[in-house]
Formats: sequence, C-alpha cells, structure tokens
Amino acid sequence: MLKKLFFFLSVALLLGAIAYGADPAAAPASTTTPKIEGTIQKIDMAKHTMTVMVGTESKIFTFSTKTKFMMDTKAAKSTDLKEGQMVAIEADAKNWAKTVTITTPPAK
Repeated sequence: MLKKLFFFLSVALLLGAIAYGADPAAAPASTTTPKIEGTIQKIDMAKHTMTVMVGTESKIFTFSTKTKFMMDTKAAKSTDLKEGQMVAIEADAKNWAKTVTITTPPAK
C-alpha cells in the first residue's frame, strides 16, 4: 500500500511539474489591443459611440455599460466625455472600448 501511495504522489508531482512548465506562448492571445490615444471629435450618447482622431485617421469606438471610464486615476462616467478631450482607449478588434481614460480636461 505504501508503494501505491508513493507511485500516485510521484505521478501527481510529475503532472504538476509539466503543467507549471507549460509554454505560455501556447495560451490564446488577448483580444484587447494596446492603448490607442487620440482626441475626441464627436460623441453620440444615443448610439454609445465616440469618434476619435488618432493621428490623421478618425476611428469610431463603441462603449457600453461594461466599459470602464477613468479620468486620470479617478473613476469617471461616459457623461464625462467631452469633445476636444484627449483619451487613451483599450479596445478589442471590433473597436468596442473596454477602458477609456480621459487624459486632459475638455477644450473650452
């Protein structure tokens, strides 16, 4: 009986070592893109979209109740978004905003 216990413990230890050393590159890639920075050009609260000038290109991002809004390091709301603000956006490949960080106050 002691031999069986030793055998099962050895197998468990071996499987644990294999799982611990698994290649992290084999894990599925994240669907979130790096932060995109730009200036808000237009906000449509009815459609839950914002048009952001990123470099020389306008991009439309969709936000929802699941989107996390921040103003610098403080929590914010979608109603805090104003045209002319600089924002950093984390979005998926379909431009659904996951996180929107307002980095400057609204332009006057």
